[in-house]
Amino acid sequence: TGSDSDLKNTYDNLLEFNKVLSETLNNNLAKCAEISADSVRDACCSAENILTDDINKFYTSTEDCKTPEIVLTFKNPIEFNAFILQEVVELGHRVTEYEVSAFTDSKWEVLYSGECIGYRSARHFTTVIADKIKIKINSALASPVLRFFGLYRFDENLLLDKEYALSDENILNSKT
Repeated sequence: TGSDSDLKNTYDNLLEFNKVLSETLNNNLAKCAEISADSVRDACCSAENILTDDINKFYTSTEDCKTPEIVLTFKNPIEFNAFILQEVVELGHRVTEYEVSAFTDSKWEVLYSGECIGYRSARHFTTVIADKIKIKINSALASPVLRFFGLYRFDENLLLDKEYALSDENILNSKT
């Protein structure tokens, strides 16, 4: 067991880490992007809705489109190394395959490819600089219904060097 000073040090480190984590997750870099989708059910279900914190808003494609693409375009390149993507799970887990890509060096680079979004898919990767991001649904059981998308820039030193750093997934999944 640790001494009182070890416990105090761990406690203080966790408080500091929580503060930095909260500050990072409160700065959604995606909010300054122009966003478009190749399929939108209607105006109340537009892609812009996934950039808000309003849990009552969402994006969905037309009923016959199970593989929409959403593109975020930035006026200037942004630097980021994490994303959070959420599905409206109250309507079921619809997405069965998706990818998030960045437009770098005049080509699309897949940052993450996954099978299920679910309530929250939170991913960390090597820092990227890009002026476009694409969310591509490759397969779904029904037209996807997405609630939220966020891009973040975590301090790599915080994630890698601090003894209180948690796994990437635990860090990002702490956003409520």
